[in-house]
Amino acid sequence: MTIAKNQNTFAKRNREMEKKRKADEKRDDRRKRKTEEPLSPQDSAVLVVDPDDGNPPSIDRS
Repeated sequence: MTIAKNQNTFAKRNREMEKKRKADEKRDDRRKRKTEEPLSPQDSAVLVVDPDDGNPPSIDRS
């Protein structure tokens, strides 16, 4: 890490680097979640269609 001439500049750079690190972690987590299967049935909704019912299809979240 380099020492800045101005402490405000040094602090600003630290904040920017921390923000970038957090954004990278979030991005990696999103990519990981995108490639994994849903962990529980609650994570995904199932469309239930009963042709004899006559009612529009409903979403079963169980």
